[in-house]
Amino acid sequence: MERDGGFDVVVGNPPWERIKLQEQEFFATRSPMIASAPNKAERQKLIDALEAADAESADGRLWRDFVFAKRAAEAASEFARSSGRYPLTGRGDVNTYALFAELFSRLAKQSGRAGVIVPTGIATDSSTSLFFSTLVEASRLARLVDFENRERIFPAVDSRQKFCLLNIGPAERASFAFFLTHTAQIAQDERRFTLTPSEIARINPNTKTAPVFRSRADAELTAKLYARAPVLIEERSREEGGDINPWGITFQRMFDMSGDSGYFRTPTQLEDEGWRRDGVDRVREATSGVERRVPIYEAKMIHHFDHRWATYAAGDARDDEEGARDCTLAEKQNSDFEPSPRYWVPEDEVDLRAARVPSALKSAVRQGRGEAKGRRKTGGDAQESGRAAALKAFVTWLSGAFPALEGRPAREADMVRLFGREQDWRGALKVSPERFLLDPKTLTAGADMQRETPRTADDLVLIGEGPNDALALAERMIAAKQPRWLMGWRDITNATNERTVIGTAFPKVGVGNNLPIWYPGENVDGRLAAAFVGMLSCLSFDFTARHKVGGTHLNFFIAQQLSVLPPSVFSSADLNFVCPRMLELTFTSRAMKVWAEDLGYIGRPFAWHEERRAQSRGELEVFFARKCGLTEE
Repeated sequence: MERDGGFDVVVGNPPWERIKLQEQEFFATRSPMIASAPNKAERQKLIDALEAADAESADGRLWRDFVFAKRAAEAASEFARSSGRYPLTGRGDVNTYALFAELFSRLAKQSGRAGVIVPTGIATDSSTSLFFSTLVEASRLARLVDFENRERIFPAVDSRQKFCLLNIGPAERASFAFFLTHTAQIAQDERRFTLTPSEIARINPNTKTAPVFRSRADAELTAKLYARAPVLIEERSREEGGDINPWGITFQRMFDMSGDSGYFRTPTQLEDEGWRRDGVDRVREATSGVERRVPIYEAKMIHHFDHRWATYAAGDARDDEEGARDCTLAEKQNSDFEPSPRYWVPEDEVDLRAARVPSALKSAVRQGRGEAKGRRKTGGDAQESGRAAALKAFVTWLSGAFPALEGRPAREADMVRLFGREQDWRGALKVSPERFLLDPKTLTAGADMQRETPRTADDLVLIGEGPNDALALAERMIAAKQPRWLMGWRDITNATNERTVIGTAFPKVGVGNNLPIWYPGENVDGRLAAAFVGMLSCLSFDFTARHKVGGTHLNFFIAQQLSVLPPSVFSSADLNFVCPRMLELTFTSRAMKVWAEDLGYIGRPFAWHEERRAQSRGELEVFFARKCGLTEE
């Protein structure tokens, strides 16, 4: 019924479809060969071949159909993003269910109600967080009841699909229920709980998305944990003093398994191209010296306290994911054994991506090497272009470093001292010759660089003592700012799995996008990093994560809002308890030697003993539970 200002009641079950064209789905019935290509790069080659086909042939007609479908999807997506009709949900990979949910919320008058059946991601995903947080802050979230389709409420929908009844309307407290499998469970009091906007904000301060609790008891226990251990990173504006990030954590997805597949080589390809084994790496002679390729780790290869969880059969020519198997106990008891990956990637590309320097400096190095996208410069032209870009990146970075390190803005004397008078840093920044004055855009970019990749006082010394050539200095900085080891977690997960967060420390290798990396700040040494990895693997930490994950991905925005004890709570006595146990659990192969050194140990790897490992893990569980303020009850 429509009244002034909107409808009293709006209800519906909108379509759940991504607007972006899915190539594999499009070609699944039209061309199985294209749909089953081993990776995106190979699939693109086959698609490109369609374009060259005769216009009246079957391939030519398939090309026209593909182009039409792709343009239609792009046009619809552009409309959703740019028309102004969907300011809260017209972003990212747009899904029709989110657009309809926003439309229904606008159609209902302020005192009216809207009800919609949509995937639970409407309340938990990053792409819809702006819409959901707007409902929360406006006190217009009345009720959200989440279902799993295991009992086939919708017979034609996958049994793993999570969906919800979203009720929009005025409410001081929102009512929630999660993980229901049939409608009769809505009446069970123990499954229902309520939260105010401020309570939601305390648990998810950055996104205001819904925490996913199974019961009222879960909600109460989570509140206790967050009172003791706040979120990992609380986002704040510059006016509010910037983000609160005690661990100095930054995130990275190193290699995209689809978009970066041009870097990948399989065992068969390596053999055909003349690469030979060097341990788990591959090497070959080149005019510039010895080229090296290193493994690329995927999420399935790691587990708690274990970077040797799964392997691909050594020398297996298969390029599909089914080639992986669990490592055997005998393999884990061999400290020389390392898992074989599905692909190998260039070591210098791993070094460039892993370096903890601003992306602008990495781009400058790529320009200098003649690798920049969309550029045809080579030789001296490429180096000159890279040199100017490197100088600009350095000065911009310094504009953010000096306020952070010395509490004052960067001065002209700083640039002269660090770079000398012969480098045209003024020209690189287009600074007036008459006076040194950085524009607000440069200062903002410098502050962002310093926050994402903090420069230390030691870095200033390295710059001052480094080569006069900006490009050579950039190469030296990239070599100096390499991590000695990595730590990350499996992106693919589910709140219904036995464990939601699975992560560990592992050697510095190439890393696929399904294994996101978290880099600790400069203030976090090896011993503190060991405490962080131990905390990442404990049940207390996992408990809070289960209530954040509404879908099948543990994304950055979820990781930022996990309940994490700050480094300041760990005393020397605490680290003396944690580190020996972490060392014995994680240093079981020679590849983790530098990790062990950073924990203060220079001996041989520890033997893999199942019973002893279980005891150490149990002791760490108790330690972190007590640190979080939990009792035996």
